[in-house]
Amino acid sequence: MSNKDKRSRLIEFCSQAISEMPFQDEDGKEFPIKGYYVCPLCKKTFNLQELGDKVGDVLTLEDVPPKSLGGSPILVTCKKCNSKCGHDIDNWLLHELELQYGNKNRQLENADAVLNSHGKKVHTKVRIDEEKTICFDIRSKTNPPNAVDDFVNSVKSDGANYSIQVNLHVKKEKSNVQAARIAVLKSAYLYAFRKLGYYYILNDSLKPIRDQILNPDKDILHGTFIIGDQDTMPTKREDGVYIAIVNEYRFLVVLISFTVPSTGFICRGVVALPYPGSEEEGIRLYHEILSFNSKEERRQFQIRGPAKVTVRRGDNSIIYENG
Repeated sequence: MSNKDKRSRLIEFCSQAISEMPFQDEDGKEFPIKGYYVCPLCKKTFNLQELGDKVGDVLTLEDVPPKSLGGSPILVTCKKCNSKCGHDIDNWLLHELELQYGNKNRQLENADAVLNSHGKKVHTKVRIDEEKTICFDIRSKTNPPNAVDDFVNSVKSDGANYSIQVNLHVKKEKSNVQAARIAVLKSAYLYAFRKLGYYYILNDSLKPIRDQILNPDKDILHGTFIIGDQDTMPTKREDGVYIAIVNEYRFLVVLISFTVPSTGFICRGVVALPYPGSEEEGIRLYHEILSFNSKEERRQFQIRGPAKVTVRRGDNSIIYENG
């Protein structure tokens, strides 16, 4: 199936359930959503009829999780949000997961190293070949005259064993943990959108989530949205959106997996999202309810069951309940 066909089907899938319901756009103006697509990240509205064949220029397939971490296209976002999030947060998530769970040899690639044999030294660069063998490339430009010959002559061998001391100088890689955590939040938020639709994500309580995703340099949610990791993940639960409770406060929790490219290791996260309510309730979820003081407190949340949306067509009321 072409990307054009995938995009069309996903737009239809995400929009059809609420095609007749009025919503407010990012400027607070009400409009009938039929014939429009609303970007789940910025809430900008797009008139599909006016876009016509140019829809692909402004609406793009969104991989959840990011494609580099094992995701696949399950929805559509606007091109601006897709590009911004990919550059500002998704790249950092890939970087952080590779640092923590990836192939450690990749950190040695192109590192500086000094080989020492009986007082004779040469400066080298580390290289990992196709068979994952660590190699040391000696470069004459980085060594004094005759240094390489002196080093080679100084190496004493006993059969196949060589007495060489290696001093590595691995550069510390840049890190942005906050951006990586917000990328996890973004994947969880979009995963919930794919499962529950506009009925959920256009709720006022989700506004601080969108604000945090689109403004990763700001500390809006104080990083409390990730409430579990490899050590606290409910192992018997599949990836999905669930109703959970902590201290008698109800919220939604998303279980989501990421695959580290270099090792194939699958790491999972637990992300808290507000139960439908006011924007103030969404903020309170993160600033009060989920401000745990210890890992033990984080373990106390209980998952009640999968969340699903039931819509009463008569009065357009919405019920979130265990599926």
